[in-house]
Amino acid sequence: MPLAMRPHSVGGVASGYNPVQFPRQPYVCGASWARTTQATTSRNVMHWGPANLCIGHALRWVGTSGLPEDDDDAGTGYEAAGVVARVRLDRGGQGGYTLGVLWWGDPACGPGPGVPKEQTRMKKYRRWLVAAALAVCAGRCWAGTRLTDDVVGAAIREGRELYQAGKLEPALARFLEAAKLSPENKIANHYLGRIYARLRRFREAVDTLRRLQGLGVSLSHEDMQFTLKLVLDGVLELQDLKQRADLLIHVRETIQGLPLQVEREVDAHLMAIYAKIGEQHLHDVVKKRYFANPAVPGEAYFTAAKTNLIYDVNLPQAASYFEQALEALKERPFETTGNPDRDAAILRQREAELTVVEDFLAYTYNAASILEPTRNRFLAAEPNPKTTFADITTAAGLQGVLSGRVAVGDFDGDGLEDLCAAGRVFKNVDGKTFKEVTKEIGVEPKDVAAALWLDYDNDGQLDLLCASFPKVRLWRNTGKGTFEDVTVGAGLDYAFPGPPEAIAACDYDGDGALDLFIGCFEHPQQPSVGQPSFVFHNNGKGRFADVSKSSTIGGVQNFCTRGAAWGDFNNDGRPDLYVANYRLQPNQLWVNQGGGRFLDEALALGVRGIPGQDKFAQAFGHSVAPTWGDLDNDGNLDLIVTNVALWRYLDFADPTLVYRNEGKGLGWRFKDIARDSGIRHQEMAAEAGLCDVDNDGDLDLLLTAVYKERPTALYMNVGANKFQPVTWRSGLLAFNTWGQAWFDKDNDGDMDVALGSAAGIRLFENKAADTAWLRVQLLDHRGNRQGIGSRVTVVAGALTLIREITCGTGSTSQSSPIAHFGLGSHKGTADITVRWPDGTEQRVAATPINRLVKIERK
Repeated sequence: MPLAMRPHSVGGVASGYNPVQFPRQPYVCGASWARTTQATTSRNVMHWGPANLCIGHALRWVGTSGLPEDDDDAGTGYEAAGVVARVRLDRGGQGGYTLGVLWWGDPACGPGPGVPKEQTRMKKYRRWLVAAALAVCAGRCWAGTRLTDDVVGAAIREGRELYQAGKLEPALARFLEAAKLSPENKIANHYLGRIYARLRRFREAVDTLRRLQGLGVSLSHEDMQFTLKLVLDGVLELQDLKQRADLLIHVRETIQGLPLQVEREVDAHLMAIYAKIGEQHLHDVVKKRYFANPAVPGEAYFTAAKTNLIYDVNLPQAASYFEQALEALKERPFETTGNPDRDAAILRQREAELTVVEDFLAYTYNAASILEPTRNRFLAAEPNPKTTFADITTAAGLQGVLSGRVAVGDFDGDGLEDLCAAGRVFKNVDGKTFKEVTKEIGVEPKDVAAALWLDYDNDGQLDLLCASFPKVRLWRNTGKGTFEDVTVGAGLDYAFPGPPEAIAACDYDGDGALDLFIGCFEHPQQPSVGQPSFVFHNNGKGRFADVSKSSTIGGVQNFCTRGAAWGDFNNDGRPDLYVANYRLQPNQLWVNQGGGRFLDEALALGVRGIPGQDKFAQAFGHSVAPTWGDLDNDGNLDLIVTNVALWRYLDFADPTLVYRNEGKGLGWRFKDIARDSGIRHQEMAAEAGLCDVDNDGDLDLLLTAVYKERPTALYMNVGANKFQPVTWRSGLLAFNTWGQAWFDKDNDGDMDVALGSAAGIRLFENKAADTAWLRVQLLDHRGNRQGIGSRVTVVAGALTLIREITCGTGSTSQSSPIAHFGLGSHKGTADITVRWPDGTEQRVAATPINRLVKIERK
């Protein structure tokens, strides 16, 4: 407190006497008032008359999160023996008090303004008696106020400390004490509302918010918004629907000035709840209020429909609401900004917003079994595909198997490819059903997020690498029907700094042994903080060495890595590595330089991502999973990179990208052709899978998407880098899926698919028409047994097709290592060329088709 404002006690009476400024004049005429301001919590003095101090002045500041109020001009006036005095006790709304005694007239100064002159001719002792009496009264009043303020301030400080320590009940008691002594204290009331909400005493929390509104605190204040969100989130978690409805009504009727969107959310839940519990009249009452405005915006229809989905009620009506939302959003007027680039960006966002509504509509159609083309707009828009799929999950014995990713591999060598999901092993019994054998083969899955089948020791038996956090585990196939943990002996006993989400194996140096890339996502306790990537070189004797730094892949900036894929995009015989990074971080294309070294050329080749503008210039995408494949059959690998991209952030966040390889003539640069390809925006795209599902010779595309209402999207490749959606008519429709693994489970020549999902993996059987095909299985006795990293080229009539043998792609999904080629209507033989990982080539001419061909390295 500044010295001029410091209170002094004289004989038990608080006095504003300041010995520095007025050493000889303790009694002066006039008045001194103190006020407080929130911005600086400093004391500003307004002088009324020539004095600068007052008898009985005191000030106490507590602080607040609310806004200061104006003091009320209240007090008691006294007039006696020529002395006019006013005692003022003001409550400043922030817990601060202003106490003052004003008097007019003094022997030294003469009368104050408005005091008759004759009143000054009174005896001195009567004037000082009145003044002394008033000072004593004011001093007592100030002392009581000061004591109350100290108690309130202490209670608030203690309550805040208890709250921050998570001790809600003791904190509540302290804030209640503060509010009892100072009912208008905004700090205490803010904390009371928040604590009531956290203790699930929602009615009291709502009443506290209303009380704060009465104290002048706006609902737009961040503390009010935070508490209101706590209340609404908590109420919507209550299992008793009637109790939930009663509390929502209390929110609606008690809090003034609710934002329109909040009102809609509350009413939408009330409509759905009343429909769910059979209160049709109440439902209709709220519905009438909800749709009172004839010009209902698309957002309102969307909110009402989405809420019906939450309660699983009135699904046909929900579908109708979603359809109306689509039409309303399409009809929104558009005003140009005058900037063509900005206009284009806004229109792209609008288009993307429509796809979100379409996703929810698709989920509703499926849940409500609206499957007639006359009522289902997606079925009506799609052509009949050449192939269809059947969901055989339950019949195959895979119901209820929870796993985000799936890996395919024939671990027992019986010619039927088996599955691994979350570390659990399922043996393919007869091409139709699967049996879990995890325990009997000795594998111990624990918190496994993903897995890879690989023959790390080149003994002809597939081993199993399971990814957990913070460690991976390597299970060696003994060849006797069991597996043993060899993690330590293989040199992989690492505590990784983040979840190992991107694992892919490849013989990157052509020495005949499979090497590993392991990319780490962010640590759970350090969101958005990048972690190192690792490269492990296989010495050919069953042991890995960390060569991350010498390869240069692990010796640069750290990122939040989610996916990786090996592929020879520049046809030099050396596999390159694409790494997909999350959190708006740039992606990397590590070009294999030979000798175990790599160089990131993503920026130079145009696949780093799309940079944002202005302050988002370094923002790229939330990339998840890359996939290589020759989309246009020109002999060069193209690239698809999935991105999670909410529509409202598309002005700086990348959507899913489709990169066309421009070839050697243009320096192996890539061009994004996504917008012209016919592939619609998917906010929650997870993985892209490339497979010739209809055996016509072109690679088709399946996109998975995470979250409950997000569907798969199957696109048929119709040539010229164009794709056509056939999801509904093909039957390959699923929701909330992530990883995908393509394989021919029954060896009938068409590719089936297993989809990973937190809701349970799904297995779809391909029912392709009678078309030509060829499958090629490699066996390399001189190098890695499955020929991982090899390229297989098939020439059949006018078709020239390439496939590369992979071991893990995307975000650690694994399709079959057997190369599959659809040959359409081809009737003759096919010529096969294999380029092995060390660059040597082997040709097999005039091979009969419609069969599995096994090629052993010579």
